[in-house]
Amino acid sequence: MQISKKHLRNPPKTVIVIMSPVLVLFSSRRTYPGRGVSRMGKRLGKTADFVSGQGLCLMVLCAAFLLGGVAGCLFSGAAGQATVAELTQYLTDYLTAAQSGTAARCGFWSAAWRYVRLWCAVAIMGLTALGVAVIPGLFFARGFLLAFSTACFYRIFGGQGVWPALVLFGLPALFWAPAFFLAGWQSLSASLWHLRRWRGQERGSGPFSPVYWLRLAVLCGLMLLAGGAECSVAPGLLQVAAKLAMGT
Repeated sequence: MQISKKHLRNPPKTVIVIMSPVLVLFSSRRTYPGRGVSRMGKRLGKTADFVSGQGLCLMVLCAAFLLGGVAGCLFSGAAGQATVAELTQYLTDYLTAAQSGTAARCGFWSAAWRYVRLWCAVAIMGLTALGVAVIPGLFFARGFLLAFSTACFYRIFGGQGVWPALVLFGLPALFWAPAFFLAGWQSLSASLWHLRRWRGQERGSGPFSPVYWLRLAVLCGLMLLAGGAECSVAPGLLQVAAKLAMGT
């Protein structure tokens, strides 16, 4: 069977539809801008771009955060009796003071700085290729600390210990967690661009457009809201949560 040059230049649509998965895997849309590319091929191309680009960054950060959370839970469960006794005494005294309203309260800026420094670390790492390794490490550490603290409340007070943990950690997380993940996703994508540029695979100004910096500024505002929620809303709710945990 002979194939004419005309068919090679303009292949039938049926052939393109069948071969579109192969074209997506072994080429890109830039190298195959044929007029006959099907909708299926375009969808597969978008999926491949998502998995190999910014979508992969988000999946890496989520995996690092979850792995840190698992490690925090395991570390809390492996604590010895002496450590558990010290934690029990400390948390009992803290919840007793919170229940009576005499617990020490932090100021707005000290509370906000605990969250803004996360934003600063991620934003700075996005300006260098080192962020490819450092940013997932930050997410692992954050997941570890969050899970370890929550697991300590659960281990000492049982199921009722979840309530003060939700107030202390869950309420601010409504603001800092989305900001942390979005800033980390954007910064890790920028770090990958720096790495590709260092290897000679990228040129130009990169992803650092005005929208990039505006997005970071908005996310910093969410971090400030997390500090405001911790120092203003959390103390009142903690009194109720402490009563539930202490059984009084």
